[in-house]
Amino acid sequence: MNISVPVSWLREYVKTDITAKTLANALSLSGPSVEKIEKRGNELIFELEVTTNRTDAYSIFGIARESNAILNAQSLKSSLVKPGGLNLNLDPDKSKPLLLDIVIKDKNLCPRFTAIIVDNIKIQPSPAYIRNRLSASGIRAINNIVDISNYIMLELGQPMHTFDFDKIKGAKMTLRKSQKGESIKTLDGNIHKLPEGSIVIEDSERLIDLCGIMGGLNSTVSRRTKRVLLFTQAYNAQAIRKTTQALAFRTEAASRFEKGIDLEGVLPALSRAVYLAKQTAGAQIASELIDIYPDKQKSKTFRLNFNKLNNYLGINLEQSKSVQILKSLGFQTKQNPNQIVVTVPSWRTQDIESDVDLIEEIARIYGYHKLPSKLPTGETPQTKESDLKEVISLKNALKYLGLTEVITYSIISKNLLKVSKRSEKNSVELTNPLTEEWQFMRPTIIPSLLKVISENR
Repeated sequence: MNISVPVSWLREYVKTDITAKTLANALSLSGPSVEKIEKRGNELIFELEVTTNRTDAYSIFGIARESNAILNAQSLKSSLVKPGGLNLNLDPDKSKPLLLDIVIKDKNLCPRFTAIIVDNIKIQPSPAYIRNRLSASGIRAINNIVDISNYIMLELGQPMHTFDFDKIKGAKMTLRKSQKGESIKTLDGNIHKLPEGSIVIEDSERLIDLCGIMGGLNSTVSRRTKRVLLFTQAYNAQAIRKTTQALAFRTEAASRFEKGIDLEGVLPALSRAVYLAKQTAGAQIASELIDIYPDKQKSKTFRLNFNKLNNYLGINLEQSKSVQILKSLGFQTKQNPNQIVVTVPSWRTQDIESDVDLIEEIARIYGYHKLPSKLPTGETPQTKESDLKEVISLKNALKYLGLTEVITYSIISKNLLKVSKRSEKNSVELTNPLTEEWQFMRPTIIPSLLKVISENR
């Protein structure tokens, strides 16, 4: 996944005096690769490629955390500063809190759901720094409340929603699977006929959210909005993925939800959103905090043997250096004479699965370029002769007999399907074909061969 990172925004959280180019080189050497540095107006933008397993780095603060660890390992002065408001007191500002009934039909659909109502909202344009950062990241600014949700997603990697509380009929939200024949009009004005099993939210009368992808138009925040529901959550990643595939509809939020969200980061993101709403819209907390979190995320602990570490690296790395690197990445460590006991931070539980992953973390931050480059010694491993050898021999024999090999797609168009005399009803049709040429799985190779002959006369 590629993300755009405004350098000035990044520098708000990673304090260092080095140049943007030096920072980009350091990141590319030991972390997410900076594909290019682009200037948009007065802002420098890093275009980064982040591997799919590193969902923790799909945000400005995630990249700041990486940058800080890498720079310190390279003896470049740096410090990490967290965004303000991550641990805000979320007690109501009103003596009579508003009530909202939340029902989650299946906890597997939504492992964590947090929400809070704020009122006294003044809808207006966002401050310039928010508008500029959203624009530099490729997102259009709308108003000070809607912009907060996009800002939090880019900053912390946590998608969130903002609803006009007064548009939620019956002050009730039920999260469930969609049923056959249901549809919803989303914020972009498009009507989507939903596949069964999509995660949706309904109020007492109608659907108001296509969860994890886009909110409903009927609950949108407008210039008349006075009371807002802010909510952050984590959804079943497989369910989100299936819906985006079925609808051919992927958003920035869906791209993050379908790869998995840090459950422990959900509440701090909501807290940060309230903090920004107070700053930019004069918000007051008008309800108790809702935090539905039935199965707490379990921490992972591994034992890393120093001898194993050094055998993998090919060097004798100081034990204190290994511990320092892991701590800089947010891991908790307890050092014993021959090993480290390492507890994985919540934002890395999805990709750290063994002590070998810890070795990889130490190696990349230390610098692969510092490790010795030696070719393996000893006998070359003997492999069993491939069965493809006989296939290749047969192909060569047929070629010398005057035959021509044809390689064609197993997906064909509706017109080619007619040639096979197989009805559409009895054929396998793709749900979201990329083109009209690739609509059906071919029942026989004959239509494809006829097409090749007709085009090569």
